[in-house]
Amino acid sequence: MASVNRFTSSAAATYLELAPALANFNFDFALYKVEAPKEFQPVGQALSSLRRSEAESGAPHITARKLGALFDRLIPSTPELLKAYGLRASEIILSKAINPEESSKFGFFANRIGPDATSIWAAATSGSAAIAVHLLACMLARIWEGPEATTI
Repeated sequence: MASVNRFTSSAAATYLELAPALANFNFDFALYKVEAPKEFQPVGQALSSLRRSEAESGAPHITARKLGALFDRLIPSTPELLKAYGLRASEIILSKAINPEESSKFGFFANRIGPDATSIWAAATSGSAAIAVHLLACMLARIWEGPEATTI
């Protein structure tokens, strides 16, 4: 069966191209946010407003979602490991030694005070596969020195 997808509107050869499509829409799944597991909730609460916003809708979140989707089928289900990771990250972030209160006394830098756990929160709000990829990346980063890890 022949298909006609070009019409000539005049002798001057002006063409109207028709490109039939079943559905043509663009959905960026990387912007979709999931509820973080309860073990990770203190991490999100300890972040400054700027870092939390960046982790939930910025580049770290988009990267975490895409990496989680990319490796989702390859990563085994390890709910107890992810739970322990969330509890330990929350325990560390609740330490007063590394988590001073956001305050106006810090002036212009008030929204940058506190721990930078942006990547952890981005992974936590991107799903269990993203958390697993984040944990794996952290473990691999500890194997090599900084410059070497960066090149890999």
